[in-house]
Amino acid sequence: MKRNHIVLLTLTLLLLLFFVGCNADASEGLFRQIQNSKEPVKISYKQIIGRSSDEKTLYFLTESGVFSKVAGADAVTVKANTSGEIAESAALIDDTTLCILVNGPGSSGVILAGDPADSDSFTKLAADDTYNLKGLYANGKVLAQEKSGANPKVHLGTVDASSGAFASTINLSDISSTGSWVGMLTHTGTEQEDFGSDNPILSIFYNPQDKKYLTYYSDGTNHTQLTDLDNKHGKPATFTLLEGKLFVLTESGVLYGAEKPKTTDATKKMKELVKLNREYSQQAFLYGMKTTDDENNDTLHLISKSKRSVEGFTVLSFAPGLLDAAEKKITVTPITKGYGRVLPNTTYVDAMLINETATELKFLVATYSNGMVDITIKNPSLDEKDTNGSSSNPEEYEF
Repeated sequence: MKRNHIVLLTLTLLLLLFFVGCNADASEGLFRQIQNSKEPVKISYKQIIGRSSDEKTLYFLTESGVFSKVAGADAVTVKANTSGEIAESAALIDDTTLCILVNGPGSSGVILAGDPADSDSFTKLAADDTYNLKGLYANGKVLAQEKSGANPKVHLGTVDASSGAFASTINLSDISSTGSWVGMLTHTGTEQEDFGSDNPILSIFYNPQDKKYLTYYSDGTNHTQLTDLDNKHGKPATFTLLEGKLFVLTESGVLYGAEKPKTTDATKKMKELVKLNREYSQQAFLYGMKTTDDENNDTLHLISKSKRSVEGFTVLSFAPGLLDAAEKKITVTPITKGYGRVLPNTTYVDAMLINETATELKFLVATYSNGMVDITIKNPSLDEKDTNGSSSNPEEYEF
């Protein structure tokens, strides 16, 4: 009998330890979820529009409409979406004029213009007789396509915020004589600034005869074809400039590089540098930074965000002489801590560069399901908390 009691007591203790262990695991899992939660998950961002001239008010677009926010206060509705008017993108022209591109009838969008401080002031601009509106960028530039012709041409220009008339700045279709225009890429973090030599664009064309994509680098006036971009790697997904060099990342994760094109360059040969085991969406996050160590050695870093939501930032680090080196030595580092702690398990939407110095970068980063954060990057290739930089909690950003 005594032996039976001992066995029973032993079994009871084992069961007790099992349930305590399970409960501890469950509690740890719950606390980990709370610690790693990225609330509010109900805000789905579409665009960071920009800041007021005094930089005290931020404007942004979500799936619910356009909002503004002053530091330390709740967001305020500027123009809510309705069933007949869904905002696709917006631009802050000046402190009293905000333009919003909404879905329109047929193949053309419609622009609403008004004072962001008065939601009742927004009115529809008259439709242009010659162009259908296709896109509106944060810097106010408008993408439009001619209404007539067998192959209607695509233009980049501006819309008069009073009359609605479109004025072409660049005939994008005429940049290439052998392909049809299929898309345009802007530089990460700087879409709020005007396009130009310091803020170029890439125009992408497709030649159906050769079944090849053609890519052109444009400073707004001059256009340089980027050659040797192998089509088996897909279309260019994103690009950046760093230390006088141009880097292009394709949808299948192949990085190309070259010296930044000169205004007189008709073509620029790109060099394949590395193939990553990652895929990238159009307009993926890509930005460059240089660091210098205690021995005065420079390293260049490209900070990227892949298509997979479970992946955070990926940093590619290399010596400044990479383009001419016989061996293309690149270190690839996934970032999940510090400035990259919020980005895993979320979908990147948009970014705005807040500040850039020789030793750090600061961005606002908007996501589709986990709010918006501000990140400060100091040592981009270090995956260490409090050493590589920092990230705010979702919706606790500063701008």
